[in-house]
Amino acid sequence: FTITGDGNQNFILTVTPPSTLTGTGDAIPFTVDSSLTDGSNPLSGGSVTLNIGGTLDLAANQGAGDYTGEIKVEVSYE
Repeated sequence: FTITGDGNQNFILTVTPPSTLTGTGDAIPFTVDSSLTDGSNPLSGGSVTLNIGGTLDLAANQGAGDYTGEIKVEVSYE
């Protein structure tokens, strides 16, 4: 994602991931990893890139199939 706005302003980032992904088998624990920290961040030069990924903690006998979850991302000026 690219966050744009007035240059050299600070913004508050809040990333709220699901604690688990749900689907075909047992729920899968999920830990989010973001390229920016929750809280205050500078908007240097008017734009900044936000990368979001995560880690899934799969069980040895995890069922195959589709699993879903929703990550909520909020950006607001300070």
